[in-house]
Amino acid sequence: MPTDLTYTQQDLHDYLMELHSNLRNASFERDGKRISAPFKFIVAEAADNAGQHGKEMLLRAKPGAFPGDRASAPGLGTDPALSEILTLYAYQLDGNGCETVMLNDVSHAAKTWSLLLFSMARLMLLGVYPILGMHIIYVQLYCKASGLLACDANAGDRMCVGAALRRLNFAVRRELAGCPGTFGTAAYLYFGACTTSAYLDRDPTVTPLDRVKRCFRNLVFLRYWHAALQVTGRSTAQHFISMQTFKAFVLLDHAMVLLVLLWGKHFSHLPFPTWLIGSDQNERFFSELRSFVMNKPDFNLLDLLSLIRRWTYQNSLLARPDIKLPTVFSDKGYTPSLCPARRSRSSPSGLTSLR
Repeated sequence: MPTDLTYTQQDLHDYLMELHSNLRNASFERDGKRISAPFKFIVAEAADNAGQHGKEMLLRAKPGAFPGDRASAPGLGTDPALSEILTLYAYQLDGNGCETVMLNDVSHAAKTWSLLLFSMARLMLLGVYPILGMHIIYVQLYCKASGLLACDANAGDRMCVGAALRRLNFAVRRELAGCPGTFGTAAYLYFGACTTSAYLDRDPTVTPLDRVKRCFRNLVFLRYWHAALQVTGRSTAQHFISMQTFKAFVLLDHAMVLLVLLWGKHFSHLPFPTWLIGSDQNERFFSELRSFVMNKPDFNLLDLLSLIRRWTYQNSLLARPDIKLPTVFSDKGYTPSLCPARRSRSSPSGLTSLR
């Protein structure tokens, strides 16, 4: 769902209710007949305005909030056993098949976390250890085993998810361990990688409990950091982590617990593919659709429907065992590994790892 920094909590709630109503009453036409196809399971996510999403989730914990919208069932996370752990919650909308979990886009969060290294407006300290973008530049120049590219070290493309994940990768922290004075940078990257790897790691041996543990390492770090600022009276506007990034990761860390509870309650017979919860899949999909359009940077809804038919037919061809494509030697050519029919379950290049 698209949101921006101008949204208030009430705007966000109204938008959620509108989406819920439209999806619940969804239908399509087949052979001249209108067929009802309501969506009952909704996971809402957005890239921006984490503060307003947090306010929405806090209100969802109050029994008297939104009485006309909510079902009588108690929301996720309101169990007394979790009251000392969770401060954000989810409740079930009336007519919905399960609770609605809200979270920020993990790819967007990974970018903001890794880009704070290059901010010259903030004092980046972890105890007595500085956190510097120069450490990333040094590792990229002199430690080739880090896997960093020049554009990763100079933040040339601030919207590149791959660059953010390479900066958060274990290989970078391994190389930093051999450089004196870089403990703060390595620790900062580690805690960011805890949350991003919890969502993006496709290793089948990583259990839902392991993912929760990773998120809570980051959450404990953020809570200690914020508490230290409050005790010392220092301003959050100029010190270390931006409040927008802080709130986004707190939201992601809580959402992992809620997603585990949601899956265990409603979808225990299905896998727990947390890496599909995010905008990366949509961006890959639109990237493939743009490959069908020549000299046209964007397309409208009618164009999209036509492109999807061609894209679906292409995938059906690529899935046939009798069709073999030659190896692509140029990154400007079509990459068959992006085809869902042929995409492997292995971790993508540059994925964060904790090891």
